[in-house]
Amino acid sequence: MKNNKSVKLLFRGLAALSFILLLVNQMQIAAIAKVMNIQSLPSLSVNSAIKLSGDLAQDAAKVILISGIPKVYGAELNVEYAHPSQAGLMNQMIDRLAVFDPTYGRQKIRLSGEPLNRYIDIGLRIACEYCCSAQTMVTSEGQAACGCAHSQAMRGLAAYLLQNHGSEYTNDQILQELARWKGLFFPKQMMQKYISQVNSGQYSADMAALVMGLKVKSNSGQNAPLPTDLSLPDMSGGC
Repeated sequence: MKNNKSVKLLFRGLAALSFILLLVNQMQIAAIAKVMNIQSLPSLSVNSAIKLSGDLAQDAAKVILISGIPKVYGAELNVEYAHPSQAGLMNQMIDRLAVFDPTYGRQKIRLSGEPLNRYIDIGLRIACEYCCSAQTMVTSEGQAACGCAHSQAMRGLAAYLLQNHGSEYTNDQILQELARWKGLFFPKQMMQKYISQVNSGQYSADMAALVMGLKVKSNSGQNAPLPTDLSLPDMSGGC
């Protein structure tokens, strides 16, 4: 009898230990899955590092004059957010993005189906209006609405991301990337646009994308001048 009780206790102990190990294992699996899920999503937001103060002139410079290597596609395409004053470097960046333009690019990306629909949705919400007065990047059929280099670069980047990273980016996130480049292409105009729209509270699609993820602060509706210590061109890169 004593031996039977010992065996039963042993089995109960082993059962309890198995349950505990199973529970720990499941917790570890869940933790790993969570990490993998987070790591499988690209860290898309340069904006997460931007802290705005409410001084519109300074905030405009922080939002528009970003720097560094774009995550996900920067290393793949060998591009970086070049300062607008670096005309030669900016032209190189434009060329490396424009090569994929579905209309004019040397390595045209052909989109169809859902990626094409997404491309049109994005392209109808942004333009290079400061260069050639075009009000959209593409037509409603997906054709180029403008042949300038800036527009080619933005269309090329949109097509590249949709073809190669379409599941990693939402349309708004792709639009945000295009808006970041647009800010570097036209720094003065985009800084003025930021100040004006933050004051009014009325945002265009490209500016709304550019400030996505930021806690935007106004300075009580007062217009702020552009920073006087910044030497910026009206346009960076050839049109």
